[in-house]
Amino acid sequence: MSEDSYIVYSKGRQEATSYVGRDATELYRVNMLKVSIRLWVKTGMKPTRGMGIRKMLDMAQIYTGRRYKTSQASEAIEDLHNWVTCMVSAMPIKEVE
Repeated sequence: MSEDSYIVYSKGRQEATSYVGRDATELYRVNMLKVSIRLWVKTGMKPTRGMGIRKMLDMAQIYTGRRYKTSQASEAIEDLHNWVTCMVSAMPIKEVE
């Protein structure tokens, strides 16, 4: 993990979260992939035109190392959740007010 990657939580009038650095940005990307697959499983909705379940599962394979069939989308969600949880626990978090 890169030393210059971290997450910033801002508190105050407007709460905000910033993902700073390459690893933090990758963490955000994987989390959005997980949410997008979950959306497809629950509703059949694609996150954007051209991004179907096959492409999303192929992207998941990059991070988990497992190849998923469409029927295994729920397993991909769980594996991505584990990946995100592990990365968040290793990522430095800064809080500012």
